[in-house]
Amino acid sequence: MNIFVGGLTREITAEMLKELFEAHGDVESARVVKDIKTGESKGFAFVEMPNFEEGRQAVEALNETEFNGKTLRVEETKGRPAASTRDRRGGSHGGPERRGGPRRGGSRGGSQGRGGRGRSGGGGNRRGRPRGRSDRGGSSGGARY
Repeated sequence: MNIFVGGLTREITAEMLKELFEAHGDVESARVVKDIKTGESKGFAFVEMPNFEEGRQAVEALNETEFNGKTLRVEETKGRPAASTRDRRGGSHGGPERRGGPRRGGSRGGSQGRGGRGRSGGGGNRRGRPRGRSDRGGSSGGARY
């Protein structure tokens, strides 16, 4: 059984927690959650007890008791819902739900988007003017703007 232990002081170690829970049965592991940057305890921990009945008795006996000057909150952890593959990879990787607007073009070059004179022909610059020579045939001499 995996057990959540909250309301811990910063001085509590995994060994102290293990000793506290061993009074109620066999303890597989005890892990105090620490801040990555500071290394200080975040005030909660997880204790793993292999025997479900001993774990349940430990939860009942230790919940709302005082330990090292603070009242403990002890409860069986709730199972996490199964995450889909998409949830585990950390976000969208393209596709129709993509944020940030269109892939190319955006609002530059008028409202053509991908079709029309946008990128596929017509050779306009950002303001929609011809770049030089006309792509439409004829020999206008390449009037520039």
